[in-house]
Amino acid sequence: MDARPKILIVDDDEGMRDTLRDILEEEGYMVACASSGKQGLRTISEEFHNLTLIDIRLPDMSGLHLLEQVKRSSPDTACMLITGFASIETSVEALNLGAEAYIVKPLNIEQVKMSIHRALERQSLVIENRRLLESLKESNEKLKEEIRKKEVLQTKLIESEKLSALGKLVAGMRHEINNPLCAIMGRTQLLREAVERPSPHPRIKDGLDVIEAEGRRIVRILEYLDLFCTPWTVGLRAVDVNRTIERALAWTGNDTPHIEVVKEFERALPRITANEEGLMNLFNNLINNARDAMRNGGTLQISTRLQPDERSIAVVFRDTGEGIPRENLEHVFEPFFTTRDPGKGIGLGLSIAYHIVKEHGGEMVIASEEDNGTAFTITLPVTRESRTYEAQSIHKKGETDEENSGGRR
Repeated sequence: MDARPKILIVDDDEGMRDTLRDILEEEGYMVACASSGKQGLRTISEEFHNLTLIDIRLPDMSGLHLLEQVKRSSPDTACMLITGFASIETSVEALNLGAEAYIVKPLNIEQVKMSIHRALERQSLVIENRRLLESLKESNEKLKEEIRKKEVLQTKLIESEKLSALGKLVAGMRHEINNPLCAIMGRTQLLREAVERPSPHPRIKDGLDVIEAEGRRIVRILEYLDLFCTPWTVGLRAVDVNRTIERALAWTGNDTPHIEVVKEFERALPRITANEEGLMNLFNNLINNARDAMRNGGTLQISTRLQPDERSIAVVFRDTGEGIPRENLEHVFEPFFTTRDPGKGIGLGLSIAYHIVKEHGGEMVIASEEDNGTAFTITLPVTRESRTYEAQSIHKKGETDEENSGGRR
């Protein structure tokens, strides 16, 4: 590709055009000529020219008008006017429209060469500066993106380290708590058997009831802590998400009679690689969370769909419950965060759910407004080379199509 600067001469005087062309070609420039403004504009539109020399008087338009049109259609093209009678008014107007300089007739060859050389030099600097600026902006954007990625990785690393430290702490706590707990529960049972033979004192029986209830609560806490520290990346297999949700609903059905469940399952979903027990715990926690948010009744809508990129499945649990205050949203996945009364919860349910999703390489986000319900959206990657299957195979025999998609219970 020829890298020589290209110059367009627009002049209706053939002798002037030929003279300028000879001078410029001798200097090593590529030169094109036009005898009218329209021809010049057509030439500019067809190919970029570094410089246009424009006669101020043309048969079809003024040189100033052509200058304006050239700068509008090709801003990087430098322009110089050729005139035999320059005035202050036209000079000012030409400069305002973007002209580099005037070439005054009769021509001073050396001055013409110098003016053109300077104009092309300035143009080259402007284009190079713009290129460097764009390159700098692009580099800045890349740098910002790299910084953002590193911040995300750092956040995940810190989170992972926290979870690891918490896991070690929990493992130690579990061992230390479990031993005295076994003694408490065993002794409580022995005492209960002893006091139930004759008619026991009411205070003794009440005290035993409290001991037993608190002991069972510790057992539940330890079970939650076990789930929180369980590695869910073992025992992986191809899992049917819709069927696993159905199992979770069946498991928690007796605890949610006051809630209407609406299912909107996409048929023929691909399977995902997962620990099925982990998914059961994930869905159980979200169902229980919705139940607790709708103590006076409401609707839980559960939907599944394949994402447009077909690389992940989205599962949405949306309730019509009390919602979550804005100031608490950023804390809902933190271990031990709870707004319930003491003894009503330990704040690990959603932390466990979030942990399970992350262990499966997925994402979990929450959207909620106080008094307007809550929606949890989980995305889980599908199994590679997963094959779709018939929607009927994911439901128990005898369920109707209405129950399968958009059904209620």
